[in-house]
Amino acid sequence: MGQGSIQIYFGDGTGGFQLSQTFPAGTNPTSLAISDLNEDGHPDVVVVDSGQFDQASQTGGVFVLLSQAGGTFADPVSFAAGTNPAGVAAGDLNGDGKPDLAVATSTLDASGFPNGTLAIFFNQDQGTFGAPTMIPIDSGPVAIAITDVNLDGVPDLIVSNCCGFNDLNVLLGNGDGTFQPLEEVPVGVSPQGLAIADFDGNGKPDLAIAASAAGGIASSGYVTVLLNAPLIGPPVVTVNAGSYIRGAVAPGSIVAGFGGTLAPSGASALQQVGFFDSAGNTFVSTIFSTNAGQVDYQIPATVALGNGTAFFFGSDGSVVLGSVNIVPVAPGIFTVGSNSLAAAQVVTTDANNEQITTSTATCTSTGCVAVPINLGSASEQVFLLLFATGIRAAQQSQVTLQIGGMTLTPAYVGPQGTFDGLDQINVKLPSTLKGSGDVIVQVTAAGKKANPVHITIK
Repeated sequence: MGQGSIQIYFGDGTGGFQLSQTFPAGTNPTSLAISDLNEDGHPDVVVVDSGQFDQASQTGGVFVLLSQAGGTFADPVSFAAGTNPAGVAAGDLNGDGKPDLAVATSTLDASGFPNGTLAIFFNQDQGTFGAPTMIPIDSGPVAIAITDVNLDGVPDLIVSNCCGFNDLNVLLGNGDGTFQPLEEVPVGVSPQGLAIADFDGNGKPDLAIAASAAGGIASSGYVTVLLNAPLIGPPVVTVNAGSYIRGAVAPGSIVAGFGGTLAPSGASALQQVGFFDSAGNTFVSTIFSTNAGQVDYQIPATVALGNGTAFFFGSDGSVVLGSVNIVPVAPGIFTVGSNSLAAAQVVTTDANNEQITTSTATCTSTGCVAVPINLGSASEQVFLLLFATGIRAAQQSQVTLQIGGMTLTPAYVGPQGTFDGLDQINVKLPSTLKGSGDVIVQVTAAGKKANPVHITIK
């Protein structure tokens, strides 16, 4: 087993460096921070030893080296910091004027699974630290930074989570060493290092994150830059625009976003919807309509599956966020009125191959009522055309309809062809359904049930 070390190099003023001191630092030192921990005017060094992931006895820790006169350092003082810590940052987290330490680490549960944890070491005095305060976060933390994200004068924490995860954890500080519940910000698969700078010159801290396009060893890497814009109001909730059921949505589907700050006009009128997917790709979404507190928009057709983030940009530069889970198929059937009447059409073809198209419902200012479907004579064919979204990725063989106790297979499943994001399901109605009256139509696509809708059959 190798021995880790901390090596101090002094600069010679010409771009060269000379080794001054070497100190032991566990078996696997991975990151460090510089801060004047004992407030003597000299920078001190904090090093994280990640230990050995395959050996329970080598869980790693934190080493603190206090500087002394002449550029030398005292022997390291070590602190336990959970299991296999990975990143460290220094800053005054409780407002007492002394730099504290925040360590991205893990703690093992009863089954041995490493749960992500923040170990907060408060500076007691002169660079000494007591037992850490442990804060649960997402699994796989690797890097941590301290900055004032929301410009309230209180330091906040940002943690990246590696190894197949796809988000940052942002914990806004309360100023007393405690933090608000973490917020997850998707930034692509396996984010690793992160850095903070004001990239656009607006006085707000922005983020640069090094991540990979996939979770494997052979994945390609990239850097994501997140600009800090004023966030207003609670997150926007995105739902399937056909079902209005909260949950996952599909690529290319029509969705509705709900948030109290969304507005069609005024100082913060919605100007653009952007989308950031789980692979780190960015898109601009099509907006169909905007009302007070609601926007109907389209999920980009080529987004990666997994957790993404929608960004709703106001004309005043404000931004509202919303997390969106993307799955291959998430069927929703469009309805009219308040009683789940299908927003559908009926195409009747007679013996002379002449077609008549009617609707399954009619609406007035007082509400919507069903229009009974006439299944006609034995020589006529009657097709029900349902309009949906989030279903086009399903194979036709994966789609079934339950109508009046009968299981039917569709004649067509796919894009409607005229409106972006709108899908269509065509199914022939058998004459045995005559006289059924009000029936429920239940569509199942790729094993997922859509919202049930109603039709009436004479």
